[in-house]
Amino acid sequence: GSSLVICRILRFIVSLLLIVHRNPNRLQNQVVMTGKAKPKKHTAKEIAAKVDAATTNRGGGKAGVADRTGQEKGGHAKYECPHCKITAPDVKTMQIHHDAKHPKIPFDESKINNLHALLAPVADTSKPRPGVRGSLKK
Repeated sequence: GSSLVICRILRFIVSLLLIVHRNPNRLQNQVVMTGKAKPKKHTAKEIAAKVDAATTNRGGGKAGVADRTGQEKGGHAKYECPHCKITAPDVKTMQIHHDAKHPKIPFDESKINNLHALLAPVADTSKPRPGVRGSLKK
């Protein structure tokens, strides 16, 4: 039992000595040389996410307030979910959200909050609405 283990250890040591004897720098290179410090390259997915975060309007600031209240171009945040307070531009989108996020609660259109009626009851209807094509020059 123990003599077999000692025999294997001696064979391993002899094989290491033969490797060092044939090429003395091999063992030294393995110990001294570590990996080169390469700069991390950014992936295309990461770069695309950064571009999207920098260029997409997230609804903050003065433009976001105007969009939420419906003062400019009709706004996109017209309806509010009564359960989680997320906003949607129309009833159809709110129903899709409700079916996906609140499947156990029955959908009731009368419970949806119309933020434009609450926040800005008087709105200028002459401003162009989103999704309506046409020239702004008259």
